[in-house]
Amino acid sequence: MAQEKLDVSVVSFTEDQFSTTAQDKRYEKLDGNGDRYAIIKVKDVDEEADLSGFTFNFGALNSEVKKHDDELWVYVQRNAKTVTIKHSEYKTIEKYDLNTTILPGRTYVMQLTLSRVEKKIVRDVKKQVLQFKVSPANEKAVVKVRKVGDKGEYELWGEVDEAGTIDKMREFGSYDYIITALNYEQSTGRVTLSNSQTNHVEQVTLKPNFGFLEIDGNNGATGAQIYVDDVKIGTVPYHEPNTRWTCGNHKITINNGDMYKPYNSSFIIKQGETTRISPKLESDFAQTTIKVDGNAEIILDGISKGTGSWTGPLKAGQYTVVCRKENHRESSRMITVRPDIAETFTVPSPTPITGNIYVRSTPSGADITIDGKKKGTTPSLLQGIMIGSHNITLSLANHKTEDYSVTIKEDETENINAKLSDMAHMTIDSKPSGATILINGDNVGTTPHSADMASGDYEITLKKHGYYNFRKQVHLDSSMPNIMLNMSRQYFKSSMFYFGGGYQVGAMTCAGGIVGAYIHKVNVELSYMVGLSESEEIFWNHNDASDEPSSYTYKPTYIGAKLGYGINLNSRLRITPKVGCGITQLKGTIKQDNGSKYKPEETYAIPLSIGCSLDFALTPWCAIFARPEISFAVSESDIYNNISQVSTKVKGYASGFNALAGLYFYF
Repeated sequence: MAQEKLDVSVVSFTEDQFSTTAQDKRYEKLDGNGDRYAIIKVKDVDEEADLSGFTFNFGALNSEVKKHDDELWVYVQRNAKTVTIKHSEYKTIEKYDLNTTILPGRTYVMQLTLSRVEKKIVRDVKKQVLQFKVSPANEKAVVKVRKVGDKGEYELWGEVDEAGTIDKMREFGSYDYIITALNYEQSTGRVTLSNSQTNHVEQVTLKPNFGFLEIDGNNGATGAQIYVDDVKIGTVPYHEPNTRWTCGNHKITINNGDMYKPYNSSFIIKQGETTRISPKLESDFAQTTIKVDGNAEIILDGISKGTGSWTGPLKAGQYTVVCRKENHRESSRMITVRPDIAETFTVPSPTPITGNIYVRSTPSGADITIDGKKKGTTPSLLQGIMIGSHNITLSLANHKTEDYSVTIKEDETENINAKLSDMAHMTIDSKPSGATILINGDNVGTTPHSADMASGDYEITLKKHGYYNFRKQVHLDSSMPNIMLNMSRQYFKSSMFYFGGGYQVGAMTCAGGIVGAYIHKVNVELSYMVGLSESEEIFWNHNDASDEPSSYTYKPTYIGAKLGYGINLNSRLRITPKVGCGITQLKGTIKQDNGSKYKPEETYAIPLSIGCSLDFALTPWCAIFARPEISFAVSESDIYNNISQVSTKVKGYASGFNALAGLYFYF
């Protein structure tokens, strides 16, 4: 009768990232390509079974099995992904998925679990499985066992699994055990093994030896540092539900800096309970304001607190406040800060250290300015001037301003005796520079111009091409020896030549060119325009009604001259009223010919025009223009008259309103 095969299964398969066994010269094996074999170390989870007889098949990849102590070392080529495991006494594991691709020269670990329950009853076995089942299961309890009567150390079985169990097979007899877990009381006991037919399960319930701690911040302690048994655990508020505290007495200190008195107390942690603490910290400070007049610097116990005033919390106690200001004698005051009592302390202002200045001038009556502030006129004795450096300015109309720098010393008098000159090195400049300059009619060169000149009134004339002449009475003062004169740009000149082109809309749509000139503002202009739109078809025939008519369309051309007068509205804008006279001639295009002809030179009209041109200078050589005008025919040829009577378009070529816009260049 065939015996049923035992169960075998793979518990785990992982890469040992820290092992270099497969690369060790003593153990390495190379394939035909020169690549190292990987090594899979096969182990029994319980380290009790003999693994001899197991074979490992990786398909087409080469492999080899060697025994090392209680392990099998399986050498396998790279790229293996599955393995079939066989043994004559155990069930076959077909194509086990390694969940990775085997790499050359790497070391892997495979753990197997093998069934050890024999299918036949052996009556003379004197062993029994002892299993401990510990609750709670997830506390990583550690089990130690010693046979009763042995005097040696307890045997360390190890840590229980996720289910809280651990087991081993032991000979019949009595055994003492010790089970320990963090934050639990130690559990001890004794079991007796005497029946190999059943497992002995020892149920052990651990007794907790911990509680929980909460600290709230309801009384102003938020953010304070917490120390329990002299170890910092965090800040207020404190609530860590996963932190277990050992049962018993503990010391607590809560410190919120220098502004509060430390909180010192003790508390008791009880088994399975939450101890709640609501500390109340006593303040040891007050909101304090320190003021001093004159924007002096405030020094509090050697530390600068700004100028003028300072407000902030101060720890209770005595302080020395010193106020300082440059060129002043410092002041001080002792203040006492009491807890929770807001006070304002005023410190006397530092007193200035002064000297004197005696100021004279020739001529007298000059204005005295010290550091930008007027202090009277010369001669004058100025007292109570702050020590240190000062800038003294003496100014008198039509005289050169004089500047002095003096250093005032305590209780001493500095003297200034100034001689003011009515001559100064004057400078006249212009925007733009390079203009010809005439002073009182004399040409002295170009700007900028500098010379020694007396204060007084001068007639200044500036001339520069492209700019309007500048003429003005200017007062030059030795107290302000530099003057800048601005010239206006002259875009349109009274005499200039121009040419350009434009586009006309209105009664006659056309485009063309213009050429003209301004001669002392009188404008003369010639223009030539070509019509862009055709008239409607106009039919001609002989008196004989039986003749077929001929049809034509007409376009105009215009040649004319205009006379006007330019008026400059500003440097860029000019308006020119104009009158003109010209000749408009038609050019016909035959559409259908029946033999009726006409002479083109006889299709003309002579119009007069009245209009106005508005010109805007873009640059000193380029301008745009807009020119509305009205024209009316004063003379028409017979053919033109006949055509204009049947065509409003042709009539408008010589009579009507038009607007011309364009661009021209001038020089």
